[in-house]
Amino acid sequence: SMGTFHGLLQHLESQPDVTSCNSITTLFCFISITSRLKEDIILVQLAQASISEPPPVLSPAFNTFLATACSISPVQANDVWMLLQDVIWHGAIDKDLSSVWVTDAPRRGFGTFTHSEYLLYPPTQYCTQPDCPPMTLKKAEQQNVVLFILAHGPCAAQSVHLYCTDCQIDYRHNYTMSGGIRTYYDKQPETIQVTDHVFMEKDVVELFKMAMDVSWTSATNCAQLYNMCLSQGKCAPDGYLVKFEITGDHVWNAFVITTLLEDRKRHMCSLTVPQTGNQWDWFTQVMIDRNHRIQLYGFEDVHRHYCNRCTRMYANDQGVTTHKVSVVVVDGVTVGHPCCAVHNCHTPLSNNHHQFCPAHSSYDGTCSIIGCNLPVVPGHCTCSMPDHKNVEGTYELHGQSRFQLQERLACARVAHSNNTISQDVEISMLHLPDAEEEYELNETGTLALPVVDGGDLTPAVNIGHGQSTRTHNEQLMVAPCGMIIACRLSLGQREWRVLWYVEAIVSLGLILKIILLLPF
Repeated sequence: SMGTFHGLLQHLESQPDVTSCNSITTLFCFISITSRLKEDIILVQLAQASISEPPPVLSPAFNTFLATACSISPVQANDVWMLLQDVIWHGAIDKDLSSVWVTDAPRRGFGTFTHSEYLLYPPTQYCTQPDCPPMTLKKAEQQNVVLFILAHGPCAAQSVHLYCTDCQIDYRHNYTMSGGIRTYYDKQPETIQVTDHVFMEKDVVELFKMAMDVSWTSATNCAQLYNMCLSQGKCAPDGYLVKFEITGDHVWNAFVITTLLEDRKRHMCSLTVPQTGNQWDWFTQVMIDRNHRIQLYGFEDVHRHYCNRCTRMYANDQGVTTHKVSVVVVDGVTVGHPCCAVHNCHTPLSNNHHQFCPAHSSYDGTCSIIGCNLPVVPGHCTCSMPDHKNVEGTYELHGQSRFQLQERLACARVAHSNNTISQDVEISMLHLPDAEEEYELNETGTLALPVVDGGDLTPAVNIGHGQSTRTHNEQLMVAPCGMIIACRLSLGQREWRVLWYVEAIVSLGLILKIILLLPF
């Protein structure tokens, strides 16, 4: 019988010409492909033909395809079919082997949970350090993880770590660990470790990136898209400690890691991050360095860009090009980002809800009135001076106007994708936007009102920092052809002064020098 291994060997021995011209890899490849094409092969046969027996010859289309796929000639493909057609037709080569992991793996010690069909090993079985002996790594550790795949949804998997006892380097699926430093491999596999127990297929990450670019989909909605449409309703096995569910943090982690890996690959260097503290902090400095490099140098192809729509070449009388003139348009896009309330401070905030950077955190305890450095009264944002207390009272009353509170509550009750039932939010929990405001006091100093043109009140004080300060705009430098040459943040404290300060000729000239006069 051709269904037995002994029968297959006898059949192979009877055809020495076929077996001598084809490798084992070719034969297995041929069997695997034709087993999956069995229904298609039946479809092109005559209606009277029996499907219980294989056709004596393949159609020209299948024969040509198999010859190309297996790197053999069409004549050899026909000979292999004549030799192995019974094995392919009756051998059940394409049997689903996933049940093996459920029934047999636990009894044989292949992991605590038997559903781990995917094993995520490091790309090397040897230590890559030149001083280590050339022996395979034998100290291994396994942990149960979840692998999110585009075609099959979430799958239980096992991540295997290999440890070198000589140099104490821990080899993992995407990176090595040594001395608290994580170094990613230059050549990455098709799966990315997002957190300790969550892996994603690169196709899933690319889907999220495309959704963000094309339809402005948020990370939370990307996660919900996968959980509702691509997870195939799968749930984690009983006792499995890892949820079969993607979160918004998983999406952002995958976005950051893959983007940084692509950036490092373009610059032909490895991605190295510290692995101490919070995971999000591991990549912060690398992202800052990349963004600073892009702001300062831009993309290499952009600076080398010339076309007839944005550049003119001028030649002398001999026809030799002597001058090049490129035209750009610079304007500010009103996209503000939280920043330190100290004017022109470039130190980032440790938290977006903070008002000052760590270097100016001492200002948190001073009066919010501009020019006053007295300490604040506990529970207030101004000092004990009556004028300043009156300004704070008017400021808070203006912020508690009924129409403003209704508008803010309406924004806070917007349905969220994680919970479509809106909830009431306490007023004190809302992040209320503050800006510099100028107030006037009446003659007795008991009433503070916002400054209006033509007012008869005496100008008194400006209330400054209340909660947050934001950058004024992003300066975009765009060529007439549509190519964005560069983008720079513009800082400032007072909006009406920032517009004059940021877009002044001197400031613009400084930006042009930094961006356009760089050597390449």
